[in-house]
Amino acid sequence: MSNKKRQKLFSEQAQSQRFVSECNLSKSLHVDSPPWTDLTSVILLSVLTILAYLPALKGGFVWDDTLALHENTLLKKPGGLWEIWTTHGRIPNEEHYWPAVYTMYWIEVHLWGFNAFAFHLINVLLHALNSILLWVVLRKMKLPGAWLAAVIFAVHPVHAESVAWVHERKDVLSATFYFSAFLLFLEFRKRRRKTIITISMIFFALAMWSKTVAVTLPIAMALWLWKGSQSTEKKDWLSLIPFLVVGAALALLDVYLTRQLSSYQPVEKAVAA
Repeated sequence: MSNKKRQKLFSEQAQSQRFVSECNLSKSLHVDSPPWTDLTSVILLSVLTILAYLPALKGGFVWDDTLALHENTLLKKPGGLWEIWTTHGRIPNEEHYWPAVYTMYWIEVHLWGFNAFAFHLINVLLHALNSILLWVVLRKMKLPGAWLAAVIFAVHPVHAESVAWVHERKDVLSATFYFSAFLLFLEFRKRRRKTIITISMIFFALAMWSKTVAVTLPIAMALWLWKGSQSTEKKDWLSLIPFLVVGAALALLDVYLTRQLSSYQPVEKAVAA
């Protein structure tokens, strides 16, 4: 065998080995679950989250917690739940229309009163649930490192304020509904049932009623259809229209009510003075 043929053969073998190694690396990166059962993954995510936020469970009420909870008369009376949804401006130091958050507060106050441990525990558990939901969403997207991303999300200190501060319930609750809506949207693309997309829109509305930043959900869905999905049909894009309409309507409603309340506050303060 000539030197040229031998070199060519070695070159082809090297390329073949490189191709095999790249394929193996690609497979390892695109594993959507760690090398154990889904139940173990859920338990580990939950345990890591709780361990990371154990100090928060010993905390009390701070800053705006007093205004949002103790001085909020709507949380203490049976008819307060109706007023949370049908009135605006009755909650101390709250300009936004986020009734889902205060509905949860109302339920908790009527279950265990103003128990700081219970309120902090709910925040931590919601964050643990969000980490699990994020993992499931990323796994359905077939994105690499889904479980690792969920672990980082669970323990990253950037979430400390949202989880450890009771009145930041709006962040963790909005995320719960946000991820749930996204997960159901992905499921809808697979099964094409109106019930699924309807429930997804309800979760989206609840996310908006928890914190208006959830208005980004239709954009996230569109980006996924554009860049992440392998097969996108016209009906996939059309299914985003109701989300855009609901998002725009609820965002504009919140802006309108916030401005109305802000315009009245100086007058109220002047009268009170």
